[in-house]
Amino acid sequence: MEYKNLTDNDLVEKSLKDDEDAFKEIIRRYQKKVFSIAYKHSYNVETSYDLSQEIFAKVYLNLKKYNPEYKFSTWIIRIGTNHCIDFLRKKKLQTISYETTFQNEDDECSNLPIPDDTYNPEVLWEENELQDNLKKAVEELPDVYREIVILRPYEEHSYKEIAEILDLPLGTVMTYLHRARNMLKEYFFKDIKEEEDFEEDEE
Repeated sequence: MEYKNLTDNDLVEKSLKDDEDAFKEIIRRYQKKVFSIAYKHSYNVETSYDLSQEIFAKVYLNLKKYNPEYKFSTWIIRIGTNHCIDFLRKKKLQTISYETTFQNEDDECSNLPIPDDTYNPEVLWEENELQDNLKKAVEELPDVYREIVILRPYEEHSYKEIAEILDLPLGTVMTYLHRARNMLKEYFFKDIKEEEDFEEDEE
């Protein structure tokens, strides 16, 4: 049987009947997406692999609760997002270096901030500093704001999908994203404002 030709709902039904190959196909189909979610919460490759395994275990244990009237992709992303939120709340991760590298010929994670070795060293340093500052800024956002920022600009989900994943009204999602963007702007321009205020005091 060609499991790759089956729909998500078909795979769920077969998985509920203890068809291991069906669930393996679910993992194959969503492993990149789940890993990406885990990485954008932990910023660490090994931790992301562990989180991914935990997420798929939770997906398997909750398959009976899945409502086929909704998109399976939205459901699995919601489980992954909630699991990562719980992980951060328990661990309260400190800032992690962005020097971690990731190489896997089978799993292309284009969203990972891994620089090209051919870049100019000065440009590379500036880009790494920008990525590090962005990571810190996102980490300082309130939980729900952080999740919306991760799902919208990073994962490129629609507002409707984010509302379903986080179980929030559509208008609330748009309002929270607007607030989150303003908070990020304030974070990045904080140093500039401080420098301007210092120059004014000097005058």
